[in-house]
Amino acid sequence: MRGRRLVAVLVLYTVSLAAMATPASAQGVAPDVTITCDSPDGGMDVSPGATYSVTVTCTANNPSSHQVTVRLQVNARDLAYAAPGVVTLNTQGSQSFDVTVMGQPRMEHGSRSVTVTGYVDQFNGVQNPTPSPRESTFLVQIEQFAYFRVEAVEPFTQLGPRDDYYFEFKIHNDGNARDKFYISIPNQLTLEEADFQVVLPAVSIEVDPQQYEKVRVQVRTPKTQGWTDRYFQLTLDSTSDYEDRDTSGNAKPTSQTITIYVRGIYLPAPGAVATLGMMMLAVAFARPRATNDSEIIVDNDGERPWAP
Repeated sequence: MRGRRLVAVLVLYTVSLAAMATPASAQGVAPDVTITCDSPDGGMDVSPGATYSVTVTCTANNPSSHQVTVRLQVNARDLAYAAPGVVTLNTQGSQSFDVTVMGQPRMEHGSRSVTVTGYVDQFNGVQNPTPSPRESTFLVQIEQFAYFRVEAVEPFTQLGPRDDYYFEFKIHNDGNARDKFYISIPNQLTLEEADFQVVLPAVSIEVDPQQYEKVRVQVRTPKTQGWTDRYFQLTLDSTSDYEDRDTSGNAKPTSQTITIYVRGIYLPAPGAVATLGMMMLAVAFARPRATNDSEIIVDNDGERPWAP
């Protein structure tokens, strides 16, 4: 019986010595770190004049009983970033830090993932032989913005009475995503009251970023009998699906105006003495440009416009 008690005492003594000989690195939980990052409060605005940046708060947490030095790395793909490279955490302590990611002006619309990685480089002043990386990922949304312009292919055109003509405009999408544009002619009624005929075949078009699409407007000039020498204007308005709108939900249009100069004589088909009189009157008041019949154009309907 006394022998068994002696053996038990020796076992307890041996276990106590082993505990005292345990190195500091094995005391408590093994050195480690956790990384958590918040979601961005909003997307990244990359429109002209914006800041092109988003800031996210991340937290490094030390669950162990060691003082640790944590190395941080950021993988932001095609985004630039600013973040601390090292944080020091006390026993079971935590520390927050900011990660700022920066884009480029007019960057393509879409999502970008950003990964923040941390690992224990040192604990209690000793180099960590087996660092285990811990990471957290958040998404940055590159916001779409509307930026476009309207170009008139021919800002000024001279036509005669009852001429048919196609005017071309270009809608340039200078934004960062495919956009839908609504088009209209705000002064169409004014032109029609002046005896123009105006046809706009399409009321909307879609344009890829950094590209343009053509818009054609078919116009027939007035056929007011007699001499015409007047200037008119044709305006094309365009608005975007993604453009900022006012409190009434209306977008401010981007406009382009062309000038149409209508100059010439319009006469119905010959056959009456009055017609000859009108022609003689036109010759008397206008500078003649044609001396033979080769420059007189006869329309399909038998009517004959003539321009000096």
